Parts: sequence; C-alpha cells; structure tokens
Amino acid sequence: MKLWFVAAILISVAFPSVLGLKCMTCTSAESWDKCEGKSTTCVAPMADKCVKTYLKVGSVETFTRSCGSDASCDKETNPTCKAASGSFECKIDCCTGDDCNAGAATRISGILLLSCALASLMMFFKA
Repeated sequence: MKLWFVAAILISVAFPSVLGLKCMTCTSAESWDKCEGKSTTCVAPMADKCVKTYLKVGSVETFTRSCGSDASCDKETNPTCKAASGSFECKIDCCTGDDCNAGAATRISGILLLSCALASLMMFFKA
C-alpha cells in the first residue's frame, strides 16, 4: 500500500516535466498587451526555455514571445537580435516554467490534485 502511495507521488511530480515546457508564442508591433498568442508545447531539448524579446530598431518596435534555447537568451546569439542591423535596442527575458513568458496565473496540476485526493482516501479507509 505504501508503495502505491510513493509511486503516485513520484508520477505526479515527474509527469508534467515529461510533457514538455509550454510557452506563449506571439509577435506584435504594438505592445506586450497586443501580443496575444497561444500556449505551445516546446520541442525539448532544442527549446527548453520560454523567451520574451523586445526589439527596437529606430522607431519600429517588435514584441515577441516564443520557445527557445540557451542561445535565445543571449543577445549575441538570439535570432531576433542577430537579425537587427544598425543601431538597435534588444531586451531578452528567459524563464523555465509553463507559460512563464505570459505572466499567466499559476496553474494546479490535475494529476497532483488527484494523487493527493487518492492518498487521503487511502489513509482514511486504512484507519
């Protein structure tokens, strides 16, 4: 019985990471508020980070949310920043949580919630 409990906890903790990182993906020429995209599952290991990139070339601004790698987090190797020429401003924010580049509310894992409920029932009926 204890083995089931330990297995359920381990699976509920490990399962979300198996599914891959989810990041918001969008591009806007207006603002972060206008960058309304969708949550996309990133393909690991090539894209293991969520990236927010702000690029300003002259008076033209670009706001981008995407999946990326370590290279996307560096101004020297970020594809958006590398493509810019002349005088430009490039700001990059990288993170590793689901939809962390969107500022979305924290989500509760359904599997973790179910595991806790199941463990509670098992302990209740055992006593």
